[in-house]
Amino acid sequence: MAIQLARLAGAGRIIAAASTPAKRQLTLDLGADAAIDSAGPGHLTAQLIAANGGRKVDIVLEMTGSTSTKAALDALAPFGRLVAFGYASGKTATLNTLDIMVGSRSVIGFVLPQIYPIRGMLAHSMNELSNAVLSGALTPCVGGTYPLSEVQHAHTYLETRRTTGKLLLDPGK
Repeated sequence: MAIQLARLAGAGRIIAAASTPAKRQLTLDLGADAAIDSAGPGHLTAQLIAANGGRKVDIVLEMTGSTSTKAALDALAPFGRLVAFGYASGKTATLNTLDIMVGSRSVIGFVLPQIYPIRGMLAHSMNELSNAVLSGALTPCVGGTYPLSEVQHAHTYLETRRTTGKLLLDPGK
């Protein structure tokens, strides 16, 4: 969804990083201009810069955590911004403030529950997303549907990062 939202927001070149060929193909199908192997040979920083025509990138949407956060920060151009919104690796990252200051880069975090208490913000955001889906501007990516009785199986898929897209639970089964 981040790829599609970035495109709607006017992003230029979108580079996705994923650990498997199937996930990389999905990112391309969803509108990424390039897909790099996040688990493969070569440092992630170098891969990001190479995929951007040898130039550092302006914005990184980072949801893996661990060492990829530092690698993404190192790939940022001067005045670039890193938006951290997850830690799918299960590990958070520690950043050195000097790494942020050099190049005048910025780092911002985002978690959805922070907007819940802000009157109208969630409703406004959900309305915009719903309208984008209804108009066809956004296509939800469903990775699988599970009977509610198999919630543990679905959760295991999430924990082991074998999913692509959102998982749906069907309470009628």
